Amino acid sequence: MKKLLSIFAASSFIVSSTTSTIVSCSIKSKNLDSLNYNWDLGLLEKVNQEEIIKKIAQVNNINKDNYKSKQKDIENLASIFFDYSSIKLISDSNDKKTQTYSATVRASKNSNIMKGNTTITFDSTQDAVKNAKNPINQQESNLMGTWWNWGNTYSIKNDKVANCKREKVEEKENYFGLGWREPSLEAIIQAKMGEKKVNPYNIINISSLYTKAGEYEIDSLNINDFNPNSIENNAAYDIKNSQFLINRKNSIEAGTWTDNTKIITSLGGATADRMIWKWKQKQSLKDKIKDILTTYGLDGLDIALAGKTLYDRDSQETLSQAVKEIMVEYWLEGKDFYLTISSKMEWLYREAIETNKPTVIPFIQSLEGWYKDITLLVYNINRPTHFFVAPETFTVGDTTIQKGEKIRSKLSPSIEDPAYFYGTLRGFLDPEWNKNSRFYDLSNKAIRIGTASPYSSTSSAFGFKNESDKLSNLAIALQQLHDNSKELNKEFTKNIVGFNYFGINIDQIFSNNSATENQSINEHIKNPTAFKYGSSLDWFINENMKQWYKE
Repeated sequence: MKKLLSIFAASSFIVSSTTSTIVSCSIKSKNLDSLNYNWDLGLLEKVNQEEIIKKIAQVNNINKDNYKSKQKDIENLASIFFDYSSIKLISDSNDKKTQTYSATVRASKNSNIMKGNTTITFDSTQDAVKNAKNPINQQESNLMGTWWNWGNTYSIKNDKVANCKREKVEEKENYFGLGWREPSLEAIIQAKMGEKKVNPYNIINISSLYTKAGEYEIDSLNINDFNPNSIENNAAYDIKNSQFLINRKNSIEAGTWTDNTKIITSLGGATADRMIWKWKQKQSLKDKIKDILTTYGLDGLDIALAGKTLYDRDSQETLSQAVKEIMVEYWLEGKDFYLTISSKMEWLYREAIETNKPTVIPFIQSLEGWYKDITLLVYNINRPTHFFVAPETFTVGDTTIQKGEKIRSKLSPSIEDPAYFYGTLRGFLDPEWNKNSRFYDLSNKAIRIGTASPYSSTSSAFGFKNESDKLSNLAIALQQLHDNSKELNKEFTKNIVGFNYFGINIDQIFSNNSATENQSINEHIKNPTAFKYGSSLDWFINENMKQWYKE
């Protein structure tokens, strides 16, 4: 047991807004080593952030039955992360199958609660420790798809389309798609071709959780127009999808739910460009977010900072701490929590940290050890100022990028060149390419590639560059990236744990746009039997990426 030390320090935090207003506040933080906790954790079957947090809670009598009365302890646990690189062998234990180790737990970077570090001890197997030192390899590759409920429509002009009964052919402008509050979540999860389920998405990411009321407002935080109450014929709310989530939650709790698809929600995004909160609002923000997640039985969050939040460091830390406290409580309740962070290239400039420019980097640093992966958006790079400069000449397919040339998107809804994907991803994941760039190094982090297929509102899309190509342009880039990493004896493609496709709605329309014997085109879209883009990404994960981790 470590001595209780009364050591406090005042730390100042600078917060800027889009108008460069600077506000400073003084917040007292305590030294991690001053906590009167037992840091001898005993036996650990797995060694990772979640298991260590739960074990610290267990040996210090913090559990699902009493954590509501121990909120200071929840704050403390949510303010630390396990430094897996610090693990050291101390000695063999009495049980020859396990050994005794020490490791360091540190205060989360930018924390308002904690500072410093302390040492933990535990017993575990060599295999568990080996896995702990390679946390990315412990993750399962999977496919996420973004979903929304405000519908989509696309047109095919002057197309000759037969009606369902094939009785006549009409030539006209045809509009197909999904209406307001379509597609239904249930239709996606239950989609079948005959008796075979065809939904390729392991995680459905609902866009989005936000408040329309603006700055410092919490009460109106909600997922789109969802409402947990069964309000008949009320056009203001999406009762159908809301009720599906609640029914799913009840079935999971009853042990009767058999589908393994995770459903999370995206907090933030373009429509949430004024969502900022003060540190003193942390508890209210935490309570509100957790209430939404538990009401709908959601499995986690995708956090996509936007607008003023990208400038406001205090707001980022408030949100980070609130989410980590929710995660601790989920873990104590025996529930998993999937956390991912989404970012565009332009929010990952290194210089932005010191210059009060918009950035997600402090937020990533604050959540180190807590998130599963970072979703790097490689579509809609709509400004020609965001690019890597090629540190060497490289060729992908029939495109050569010269050393010193800017690796830019085509900035159009057409199919992107594989060389763009290759150069951009390598710039983030290869330390040698990254070190002289302007961007944050992602080479030691689990990365999910955020991608989209070509339609009216996207650029940098993936698809097939040439009709003869067997692989999509993104797949071509990834395969060459992997081959080059092997040739160089590097492992930078092992950081890629999957994709986040934008979005399921588009996939559903594109993949089910023909009439069947019993359904019109729009009915077929609403009751899908295929997801071509998602299935293509899922195929690449299973046939290629999963093999990379075994090599």
